[in-house]
Amino acid sequence: MLCGLQRIVSLEAAYFLSHQDLANKWLSASVSDREKHALIGIAGACAISPNLNQARLSCAQELRVSHLSSNGQVFLDLLHAIAPQDLSGIPSEPQYINNDEWDRVQNAHRDDNDEVQKVALGSILVLRTKLITHVLQFIVHSVLDMDLPVVPVHKAKHKSGKEKKKNPDPLQQLHKDAMLQVYGKEKYDEIAAEFKTAFKERKANKISGCRHCCGMEKTRESFKRCAACFKIGREVLYCSKECQVANWKIEHKLICGKPLDYETAANLSKIVPKPKHPSGFPPPAPGFKRPLELLNQMQRLSEQPTYDYAVTRSVFENDEDTGYISYTIPVDKVRFRAHRDRAINTGNRTSVALICEYILWDIKMRKATDFRREKVVEQLSREYAWTVEGLEQGLQLLANVRAGFAGNRPLLSYGDYM
Repeated sequence: MLCGLQRIVSLEAAYFLSHQDLANKWLSASVSDREKHALIGIAGACAISPNLNQARLSCAQELRVSHLSSNGQVFLDLLHAIAPQDLSGIPSEPQYINNDEWDRVQNAHRDDNDEVQKVALGSILVLRTKLITHVLQFIVHSVLDMDLPVVPVHKAKHKSGKEKKKNPDPLQQLHKDAMLQVYGKEKYDEIAAEFKTAFKERKANKISGCRHCCGMEKTRESFKRCAACFKIGREVLYCSKECQVANWKIEHKLICGKPLDYETAANLSKIVPKPKHPSGFPPPAPGFKRPLELLNQMQRLSEQPTYDYAVTRSVFENDEDTGYISYTIPVDKVRFRAHRDRAINTGNRTSVALICEYILWDIKMRKATDFRREKVVEQLSREYAWTVEGLEQGLQLLANVRAGFAGNRPLLSYGDYM
C-alpha cells in the first residue's frame, strides 16, 4: 500500500537525515556521483514490476537523472514532499507529487462519470507516486552504501496475445491514451520498447512474495495461491496457511475472487492499521509542512513521552547518539513544552528560538561535554526548516531582551511569551 510505503521510506529518511548526515553527504557529493546514485535508484525501482516500469512515462520530469543530480536540493525536496504529517502510524491518505502536466489531465477529467476512466487516471497518479517513492528509497540506500531494498511483488496472471485481442483491457487502453496525451507517440513508443525488454528480463528472474508477511520464495519453493483469485486472472500468494488466514481477516475478504472495481479499490486503500504509538501531536497548521527531521523528533518523543526533547550527542559510545532531556523546574517545564508543541505544530520561529535557548542553557549549566552548541543549533535549524544563520539571529534577539533582566537564566524562566 502506498501510504505504508511512504511511511517506511520517511521513517528511514528521517533517521538517516538526523543521525547519518544524509543531507550533507548528498549535497557534498559531486554531480557525477549523484548521477550514479540516481541511476541506481531509477533502475532498481523500475525493475520491481512491469507497471512501475511503465509508470516512468508519467514521471518524465521528476525522474530525469540530470534533474535529480544537477541540483542536490531537488532530491531532498522530494524526500520531504512524500513525508506524511505524522510517522506514528500509517496515514489514511498518500502524499502526491504535484506535476503541472498530470494535474491538467486530472482536472480535465475530474467530473467524468466513466468508472473505468476514473480508475485509469487514479492508477496513474498512484503508480507515479509509488515509483518516485521507491526511487527515493533506492537512492538513500545507495548514498549510504547500504544493501538495496528487496521489494516483494504480487504478480498478476498475464494474458496471452490471443486473449488480449479477444478481451482487451479498457483500463490499459485508457492508461495508454492518457500517456499519449501528455507525452506524444514518439516518447511513448520509446519507453514502451524499453518496458518490453525489461519485462522479459524480470519474467526470467521473477521471485514471488507472500501477500501477508512479504516473505520471499526460496529456491525450489512454491507458495500456494488463492484459487478464487487465480480464476479471474489475479495471482495472490501465501507462504503458509497462517498468513492466508491472517490476511483474509484484514483485507483479502474484500477482493477474493472478485474483479476490483473503483469502490472496492477505494475501500481497500483505506484499511489502515491502528497506530501502535500515536504521537500525541495534532495535525500541523495549514501551510506548515513538517520536515523529516522534525518527524523524527516527534517519533522519538512519542516513544519516550516523559522526556521534553531528544538532542543528538556530538560525542557518544555504543551507538547511544541521542540524549533524552527532561527538565525539573515545574514552571519552566510547562513553558518549554508549550513552546515545543507550538513549534512542532506551527513552526513558529519565536518558539523555536525559545526552546533552543533553553536547551543550550541547560547543557551549559550541567557542564555536559557530549553536546556541542553548534550541533544543537544545526539540529533545530533542520527540524524547523530555519537556516542556522536565522536561528542564531533569533537567539541573539532573545539575548538582547534577556539583558534587561537580572540573572543569567533563559527567557522562558521569566515568562511564557505565548
